[in-house]
Parts: sequence; structure tokens; C-alpha cells
Amino acid sequence: MMKVPVMIAWLKRAEKDPRILDRQFYYDGKEDLTAMQDIKPRRAIAAGRKYTVEELLHYMVNYSDNNATSLLYNALPPQELNAVLDGMDVDNDTSAGNNDITVHGYSGFFRILFNAGYLNREMSEKALQLLTLADFPQGIAAGVPKGTPVAAKFGEFNQGEERQLHEFGIVYHPKGPYILGIMTRGRDAKIQAEVIRDLSALIFTEISNGSPVKGPGGMQ
Repeated sequence: MMKVPVMIAWLKRAEKDPRILDRQFYYDGKEDLTAMQDIKPRRAIAAGRKYTVEELLHYMVNYSDNNATSLLYNALPPQELNAVLDGMDVDNDTSAGNNDITVHGYSGFFRILFNAGYLNREMSEKALQLLTLADFPQGIAAGVPKGTPVAAKFGEFNQGEERQLHEFGIVYHPKGPYILGIMTRGRDAKIQAEVIRDLSALIFTEISNGSPVKGPGGMQ
């Protein structure tokens, strides 16, 4: 789930100098971090090639490629990533062994991107556009009518037999956009994805049948 703040940190750099998105990094392939992913990226960067930051953001956000993430993460000074967390007022417990974060805390990334409260409007829109291309059709997007825009990011974490599968996003409902965050624990990622899908469908239906109250900035 740290892919979203990593993306934000790079786009914050690009506010000052858009040329940073053309900076290139070389992937030597000595370590394949996608091997630990249960949900494999449909597309991933290839060993022996150079990629621009723009391309790496695409692989990291759209396909959840851990190798692209590693290149971007390792090129960020820790203080820059911490500045994102502090500047966005996200309740993040960095002292915990697993760097835990609450549903409310993580949803803060999406609230502030939607309202352009940390990045400027151009870069906030760029971030949301990347998130609408995320390749995880079996989660939140599966629970809403086809064609409904969803700007979302999923994440997984495995510890022993336990599987954690989470997804957060903005669903652009015809009545108004809303944030949805779902965290699951279990032993079968497929079943957990189905839970996310079913909850997404339930919430979409409830909003369709009701009259949601608009929150700040038009967000429900």
C-alpha cells in the first residue's frame, strides 16, 4: 500500500521540475520482488532496460509491479517520503513492525488527492488518472456497473498462512464520488477479493437507492 505515497512523493518533485519524470533508472534484474506477490503484475519491467520515472510510475500504480516500486522507493530520501505522510496528515504508525495504518488513515491519501490539498491540481489529477488505470478488476471495480470510473489501489501482505488483501479508491458514482476502503484478512486471496467485490456492490446499490449527503469538496 506504500505505492501511493511513493507516487505522491515523485509527483511532488515534478511540481518543481517536470523534467524529473524523464529521469531514467536501470533495472538489472538481480532481484525479482514480484516473486513474493500472490497477485502477479500482468505487466512488469524487464531486466537490462532503462525506464523513465513516468514509465515506472505507470508500472508501479497500474500493475503493482514491486520491481518498479523498488527503483522509485530507493531513489527517494527517507525524509521526502516522511514529508508526504506528515504533509498529508495521515495517521501512520511508523514505529510498528509492519508499519500499520488504519482504514481512515489510508483513505486520507484519496481525500487529499481529490481535493488537491497536497499536490497541485495538475499533479493531483495525474495521480488520480494513474489510479483509474489500476489493473485489479476483481475488487472494487467488479462491484460497480461497467463503465463507472474507479481510481483505486490494492495491496497485499502475507505472513505465514495469513493473507491480507486491501483496496482503497474513489468510486465516481453518478450521484457524486465517494471513497471506499476495505481491508481483509484470511487464507484465500480469491475469496477475499470476492468479499471486496460484494461489499463494493452493496455500497454502490445503497447509494443508488438513497440520497447521500455531500461532504467537503463534493466527496461523500
